[in-house]
Amino acid sequence: MTDPPPGMIPVNLPKGCHLLLTAREYLAAIHRGKLWRRATANARREDREPPLEAPPPTPHTPQERRPQRNPYNRVAPPQEEFERAPLVKPGGHVVGSPRPCPVCGEPMQGRRTSACSDRCRAAKSRRRRVPLLAAEAQAIRAGLATALEAAWEAKATLEKYGRR
Repeated sequence: MTDPPPGMIPVNLPKGCHLLLTAREYLAAIHRGKLWRRATANARREDREPPLEAPPPTPHTPQERRPQRNPYNRVAPPQEEFERAPLVKPGGHVVGSPRPCPVCGEPMQGRRTSACSDRCRAAKSRRRRVPLLAAEAQAIRAGLATALEAAWEAKATLEKYGRR
């Protein structure tokens, strides 16, 4: 094949044919092929009949995505009245005022909600885990005490029936 015209991409077809596409058409075809391949694979996975053809092309530019506007309709739609956001959040804190850190008492900056720094957040997490760890340790102690009782009973039984 001779060189394609500038701005055109040749695509080889069966029987020695070539299709010339612009770069935009070429990328859209690749995108549609990927969508079709994904839909076919999903259909096989779900034991459905695969689609016979690729889905319709997706618009690529904002102008193509936008619905067509009536050029004669130049009147702006009426503006709706919106309620103003409350100045106090449901938690009771005034918007924009820094809350104190629950660990160190420093004011929290930005979007932080649980602690002022990573160090304080880790300390808060450790404090929260202390009762859980204590309960877990108590359960382990109770299990060990039960096992020790069973061992002493087994030893007494062996001594009673004459293991020598």
